[in-house]
Amino acid sequence: MSVLAAGSTAWLVAHEMRLMWRDGSKAGRAVRIGALLFLLLVPIVGGVGLAFTLRDAADVPAGALGYAAAGWWGLVVLMLSGASLHVLRVFHDRGDLDLLLAAPVPPARVLAAKSVAVQLTVALPMLVVSTPFVIVSALLGHPGWLGGTAMVVIAAVIATAGAFLGAGALFRHFGSRRARMIVQIAGGVFGVTVGVGGQAANFAPETFAAVTRWLSAAPPPPFDAPALAVFGAPLPLLAFVALAGVAASLSARLAADQLQAG
Repeated sequence: MSVLAAGSTAWLVAHEMRLMWRDGSKAGRAVRIGALLFLLLVPIVGGVGLAFTLRDAADVPAGALGYAAAGWWGLVVLMLSGASLHVLRVFHDRGDLDLLLAAPVPPARVLAAKSVAVQLTVALPMLVVSTPFVIVSALLGHPGWLGGTAMVVIAAVIATAGAFLGAGALFRHFGSRRARMIVQIAGGVFGVTVGVGGQAANFAPETFAAVTRWLSAAPPPPFDAPALAVFGAPLPLLAFVALAGVAASLSARLAADQLQAG
């Protein structure tokens, strides 16, 4: 007998994770697990090496605040792109969703559980990449850098909340097929933008140098809040935790209202 009460948030999250695990063939799951285990070697080796290299760095390195803040917002946008596709799949494959919404369970709880599953999906790759470095850095004298792991999770929560609101509105107004096309086009544009930006040092060296100088300077308050939270500053970190909690709660309620209205 399950130790989780049927219909509880934890039970619904476990249900979502079972569905994700069953997605695809057994051979496909085995390939994904094997690839994940192999890819774990890169962040472990690279992260441990980088942690030892930076073991004497300041707890809050001023020269890295601009890069950390910009990188965190970039991560939110990247996760938003991936989360939107997952959310559209939730709305498109509505057999399971319709059954849950017809059950005596609050719709907001159903959407909250599905959002947690999406959050785990979009956060996992970045957690795999960053956690070895963060943990070793904490052991080497930078415990505040564990805030970086927390901010990855917060980024996933905020991005998923935005995806439920945005993709839910697209689904309601344009239908599943057009909404998926819009999200895919937006994701493609974002990917091209990132690719072009990665080559900026070659075709626009002066602009690239200017951006680098701008990011090297510590951003003024409150724009430095994401970076300070990454490095473990308590108040900014608590503020982002509260922001993520409010965003997740509101998005689940509003998405539930959109589905019921649709």
